[in-house]
Formats: sequence, structure tokens, C-alpha cells
Amino acid sequence: MMEMPNEEICRNYKQAKHKQNQIKILADLNQVSVDEIRQILIDGGALRPKLKKETAAPDYSVLLAA
Repeated sequence: MMEMPNEEICRNYKQAKHKQNQIKILADLNQVSVDEIRQILIDGGALRPKLKKETAAPDYSVLLAA
């Protein structure tokens, strides 16, 4: 059950000095997972989503053609 509105979570995160610690604190206060808080922050524009690394092997055929 969420204790704070999403806007308050985002505002609280933006004002925090130690942002990574604040995510855990917000999760504990709101009785939700850290991932749920991260998603709220991403949706609210307070946190950028992590980019997934590309798993495909590099294409070396371009180098061999030269």
C-alpha cells in the first residue's frame, strides 16, 4: 500500500542528498519494492531508465571488407 503520492515521492527523491539511499528509504516508507519506487521515479521524470547493454556480437565483417 502506497503511503505517499507519486509526486511527493519524486519531490522527496529530487531533494535528497544521497539519492541511492533515498530510493531504499522511500521503498521502506511506502512498503513497496525498490523497483516500484524506481519505476515511479522514471515515470515522474526524476530518474532516467537504465540502458540495457546490447548482447549481440559486434559485426566485424565491415573491417574484413577493407
